[in-house]
Amino acid sequence: MSEAKRTTILLVDDHDLVRTGLKLSLEQLKEFRIVGDAFDGPSAIRNVLKLRPNVVLMDIGLPGMDGVEATWQIKQAFPECRVIMLTSHDSEADILASLGAGADGFCRKDISVEELTRAIKKVDGGERWVEASIAQRMCQSSGSRAAISSAQEKSKQSMLFEREINMMRFVERSYEYAQAEAPISIDEFLQGVKHPPVAKRVHNSSGDTGSKTFADKYCIESAVSEGGMGIVYKARHLDMDKVVAIKVLKEELAIDRRVLRWFHQEAKAASSLNHPNVISVFDFGITESGQPFLVMDYIDGENLDQIIMRQGGLDLNRFFKMFLKVCDGLAMAHSMNIIHCDLKPSNIMLVDSSHDEEVKIVDFGLSKIIPPTASVDTQMTDRFEVAGSPLYMSPEQCLGQKLDFRSDIYSLGCVMYEAITGHPVFVTQSPFETFGCQLRDTPKHFASVCPESDIPYSLESIIFKTFHKDPEHRHQSVIELRQELMSVSARLCA
Repeated sequence: MSEAKRTTILLVDDHDLVRTGLKLSLEQLKEFRIVGDAFDGPSAIRNVLKLRPNVVLMDIGLPGMDGVEATWQIKQAFPECRVIMLTSHDSEADILASLGAGADGFCRKDISVEELTRAIKKVDGGERWVEASIAQRMCQSSGSRAAISSAQEKSKQSMLFEREINMMRFVERSYEYAQAEAPISIDEFLQGVKHPPVAKRVHNSSGDTGSKTFADKYCIESAVSEGGMGIVYKARHLDMDKVVAIKVLKEELAIDRRVLRWFHQEAKAASSLNHPNVISVFDFGITESGQPFLVMDYIDGENLDQIIMRQGGLDLNRFFKMFLKVCDGLAMAHSMNIIHCDLKPSNIMLVDSSHDEEVKIVDFGLSKIIPPTASVDTQMTDRFEVAGSPLYMSPEQCLGQKLDFRSDIYSLGCVMYEAITGHPVFVTQSPFETFGCQLRDTPKHFASVCPESDIPYSLESIIFKTFHKDPEHRHQSVIELRQELMSVSARLCA
């Protein structure tokens, strides 16, 4: 197909991995050419004016200027450009705001590549397109037909007053801010009033990590580790004389509502679990200086990543004992409708004891809690919940699609592969190459990566079943996976 006939596309999403996943998927189709991308509204507008794409795939939840406002401005400056909202925000307010701003199409991020291809072709051909399930829901909703007609009429006129856009944005964001201590009024929102971070002040705490006493009741003994979001300290509860670990969100991130929701999500997920193979979280709060923190068990041990780095692959006996326990802990989380979303060797802690090695799953910071009344693939979406560690991410997580428990099974398979062979599932030069491998490739068989080891085919078969790109072909539950591991273990380690 000649370049002149190919549809040029600009990708707009604040998740690097989502943009990369879309690029990898769409560039396999000869009729499309990705001409650029953008991570926020202003850069999207600049790139549209510079690159003049035929179609823009636009997320709504962008930092600063959101996708609705960016779409309206693009339509004012370059009306020939076609815009499809590709988002996880699909409330009636989101859809009406998008159509009112001039969007030519609307679909969710979990759409199939085939359906997205159809949408791009329709929109590029001058038609409007709305995902069938969304259109059906909107039409069934009371008064929606008139509202859609009104929004479409506004988009035809390419006129939408700034206050109307802001009002629509307020309705859209009101869901995200629903947990705020002090609800934000419409007038305050339009005036740009800033409010304290969204988080319940569990304690009227004082002190910060710069002092010896933290939150009035913990004595900081030492810093244990530091990540991109927070710092973990070893501390002692002053009244109980108990050693604990305190995870403190970095001060510069404490003003970001989405980061706070991520942090609170970790506390909520982990504190609801009571299992010997899952880390216990028993306190959460915000200091008077505004730093959120959570308190958990202090584990005096090392993580699986450190063990693999030091000694390579595990022997069969230790492997089975360890991962049967990991399955137990993960099954408990899944039974509580919690998906971990970031399983990796460094999030599996190991502690030697006089009788047996203790195993703990830690760091539920990216976890998703599925409401009991929702379908299993219901998800919350923001930039942290779509994130993960590329070496251990399922294909659907790489694409920013809706997740269910089988995503954790894929990740656990990646961890087991590395634990038994001493090698990661893929060896690449960059995270984005790894990302592409997760979408397209199958890991090398054990005989290729560690020919000196005599890993039984029965175990290899179980682990490789977790690597299916289609979740329907993986183990359908961690319990099913555990049963298969237990069966092989009984034969090999009796």
